[in-house]
Amino acid sequence: MYLLGADSATPQPSQYRGRSVWGVYVAGSTPHVWRRGEVAQLGLHGVQGFLPIVVPTQSSSWWVNPAEELYSLASLATHWGLPKGAPIVLDVEHDQGAAMTPAQADNVCLTWALVCQALGRRSWMYGSRDFLEHERWSLKWLAEYPAATPSAPTLPAGYAGWQYRGGVGGIDLDVFEAGRDFVSPSLKVVTLPSRPRGLTLRFK
Repeated sequence: MYLLGADSATPQPSQYRGRSVWGVYVAGSTPHVWRRGEVAQLGLHGVQGFLPIVVPTQSSSWWVNPAEELYSLASLATHWGLPKGAPIVLDVEHDQGAAMTPAQADNVCLTWALVCQALGRRSWMYGSRDFLEHERWSLKWLAEYPAATPSAPTLPAGYAGWQYRGGVGGIDLDVFEAGRDFVSPSLKVVTLPSRPRGLTLRFK
């Protein structure tokens, strides 16, 4: 079972309906850090959980010695208000992932997992297929846009999330694996989908 989702740099209330999960930016090199009140609005429109995203600096080769940058990002996300056990996504864009050597990419992935573990959070990694080949410790969120946008997207094997189209009305379109932990708009860790016994949820 899959959960329909989306992500956006800034709040997009008119687009929330029909999405179970939303990606929001909580720290780092992003034009807008979402406020808690903006996240709370997701729940009023039916979004059940969100994925907190952090973005490394875009102006230096932080991946050469990544520990300080990654610890700072995870700490900022924690201070933003994420509860223990919450997921945190490290957003490694294609250009940065492509600039790393294989050894550097391996080190970034391992360091991010260790930093999140030390702070009591669950590590996710967002990036291209080539970069995520180095990921063996965190849940993987693939950024890959097929030529024809799927009408009923399903996850490629080995990934917990897939961003399958970008830039649609100010949002990116995603699909996520059901049964994973997200953060509710009220800032609690929730496993989605949550459903009463005997009720099957269907996502179109």
